[in-house]
Amino acid sequence: MEEEIASKVLILGFLIAAVMGFLGNRTQYCTMGAVSDWINLGDTNRLRAWLFSIAVAVFGVSLLEFQQWIDLEETRPPYRMSSLPWLRFIMGGIMFGVG
Repeated sequence: MEEEIASKVLILGFLIAAVMGFLGNRTQYCTMGAVSDWINLGDTNRLRAWLFSIAVAVFGVSLLEFQQWIDLEETRPPYRMSSLPWLRFIMGGIMFGVG
């Protein structure tokens, strides 16, 4: 029973990711492209779309947590920790930047 549910979740996740990838490709949804358009061309259309999508995501997650459909206390993301492991964040940033 659990394997069947897990399989359905994985298939649904794949389908949603495929649709989102297709839409992102067709609409040229790109962070670097949005910033590049703004700096080089003075065009803020893609940047506004990118910022709007962030706002929708933050609002959606906040609404889901407020309605108690999800509990973010169980996830323990780094920004909700009581301590700040600064060395870990600096090393991660360096490793990400180097490649």
